[in-house]
Formats: sequence, C-alpha cells, structure tokens
Amino acid sequence: AREFQPNANISREEVTQILYSSEGKPEVTVANPYSDVKAGAWYEKAILWAREYNIAKGKADGTFGVGSPITRQDLAVILYQYVQYKGLNTTKDNAAIEGYQDTDKVSSYAKDAMNWAVTNGVITGKGAKDAPKNEIRLAPKGNASRAECAAMIMKMLESGN
Repeated sequence: AREFQPNANISREEVTQILYSSEGKPEVTVANPYSDVKAGAWYEKAILWAREYNIAKGKADGTFGVGSPITRQDLAVILYQYVQYKGLNTTKDNAAIEGYQDTDKVSSYAKDAMNWAVTNGVITGKGAKDAPKNEIRLAPKGNASRAECAAMIMKMLESGN
C-alpha cells in the first residue's frame, strides 16, 4: 500500500495532477513541447492542461521539471495562476512579503504570487507562531512538502471568491 507521506516533497507534476483532477480531467488540445514529459505518462494530460490555461509553465531549458520537487514560490505561482483561471480571489497587497527574514530570496517572477499567497494566508511562513515578521522565513526556494501543499490548497479555497 502507498502511504501519503505528508513530510515528503511533492513534485511539480503531482501538484499539476491535483489541480487537473479537481477540474474533472478535461480534454487537452495543446501539443507537448516538453522534452521530459513522456507521451502516455500518468501526468502528461495534467501538465498539458496546465500549460494550455497558463496555470503552470515549464523551465527555461525546455523541460517541465518532471520528478523535481516543487519550491514554495513555484507552488504559490501555480496556485495564483489557478485562481486567476478560476476567477477566484486574486486580491493582494503588493508589499505583503516585505519585512520577512528572507524576502530578498523571492525570485522576481514569483513576487506577485507570493504577495497574493501571504495576503490571503495561503503561505504563513516558518518561525515561532507569534514571532515578529523579521524572524519569520518565507522559504521561497525551499521544497514544499505534501502536507504544506495540501494546506496551501485548502487555504486557497478558503480565501475563495
């Protein structure tokens, strides 16, 4: 039997598959541009669906990043693009990430998504529960665990429409 392994890293294709499945696995019409996405693989349609609707994109090297753990900032980007696709809450404070211990580690492409995630409580940061902001880490380049991903998706849905 497979175990959920909540503390294990979650991969880029697993996150994409979760969102694709939640949409009822719609038909996919785009061609596969990714060198690492094999035809017929369990994740193929999910990745192509995510590309078609601008929810998840590949990497600069022409791959999707199959098998790679997803970073917290990349998970935020995918969830932010998903709420845009769904017409859900995209409200954000453009300074929400300012003042955290590692704000400077957030990549420029992820700033909007991270601001959205922090504004809406999708990402709360790592540190003591009542610590001041400057003692809390966003850990944008840290890998997201399965449990963190599940919590972020729940918070995204709760922040709603």
